[in-house]
Amino acid sequence: MLYGNILGSNIFNILLILGVSAIITPITYATSYNNQILVLIVGTVLLALFPFIGAKNKMTKSNGIAYLIIYVIYMVGLFIR
Repeated sequence: MLYGNILGSNIFNILLILGVSAIITPITYATSYNNQILVLIVGTVLLALFPFIGAKNKMTKSNGIAYLIIYVIYMVGLFIR
């Protein structure tokens, strides 16, 4: 259920919220968004693959560590620019 909620939330936010926002007021796109979109895609793919890798139906410590490492890399990347 956890995976469905997170994946569904990502899809909802990307498609519906972004689409409605663009209808109300056009959104300017900056190339700096590419890195953020890449992090979102990597995080979503990892979350989708975790149930098929290792322990079934569990978010293990190694999964949590993987997400923590991705988050730290992302945050460091934001502050370095």
